[in-house]
Amino acid sequence: NHWRREFEAQERAQAEGRYGCGYIPPGRFAREAKVGRTDLRLFALGYPEIAESWCRQVAPDPRSPKWERWRTIWTLGSLAEARAADVAPLLADLCTDPEDRIRWIAQHSLATADRSGVHRALFRSLAKQGETESVEALANWPDAEGLEICRSVRNKWMNQPSPLGGVHYYADAAIERIESVTSGTWEGLVRRTILEQDMVFSSCHLWWALRYAQDRRAPWLETVIRQRLKKDYEMGAIRMGTRGEMHSDVADDLLVALVEIGGALTEGEQAYLRRNGYACEPRSRLRELLDEWNYAR
Repeated sequence: NHWRREFEAQERAQAEGRYGCGYIPPGRFAREAKVGRTDLRLFALGYPEIAESWCRQVAPDPRSPKWERWRTIWTLGSLAEARAADVAPLLADLCTDPEDRIRWIAQHSLATADRSGVHRALFRSLAKQGETESVEALANWPDAEGLEICRSVRNKWMNQPSPLGGVHYYADAAIERIESVTSGTWEGLVRRTILEQDMVFSSCHLWWALRYAQDRRAPWLETVIRQRLKKDYEMGAIRMGTRGEMHSDVADDLLVALVEIGGALTEGEQAYLRRNGYACEPRSRLRELLDEWNYAR
């Protein structure tokens, strides 16, 4: 009921031209909490069999309520990323769904989970059609074919509307990333991005930079992340208070990357991550959040 009410409120706001207005708090964790993804991810990690069964029933069925279908696809993404269930083929099928929003979520989720490029051919095909998430995904597995596709997409949609909007910006970002790899300068781009990037939008390389450096086991990654966090701490952009206030739009991603590479964390950082559903036992944290949010169980 909570999810349905939230979806219906968004639908009304969109119909009235109000959707997207208002204050969006900075930081990955705040945005995930705002749209209900924190509890979905904990549910997927804590109860993968139940989550998978729910998703397989609802996600591929176009007759399912939109509000429920969207959430099952985010849940599939969490399952696939954690390798908690073999749901990547289902996500791949949903990447070509007739509904724009379903396709976007499915492509984003599959690109995040696919670390080795198993579905590269699918992303190439969708990128040629102007699908933004697939265009950006090509930089995850940089090669000459992906570079040519991104250049073609940029030229094709430079001055005309693309299927999901602004695809030439995503193509520009992907081209810069792929070219940095082919020229052997990717480490410089990654270091600059981590140390200097302010906002996480389509033109931002942060998510790619952290992923690419992790996949290549860059020995300097933890040091560079710590340098950036130190700067943001000193500027007051990060506050580990009771409510976990954030004025940084990148700190959450940096802390998650530290967890993923086994980096050292302070007690405050560990508590902050757990509060937001990371680096914790998912079932117990989910129970706590349900109580905090007064969800019916």
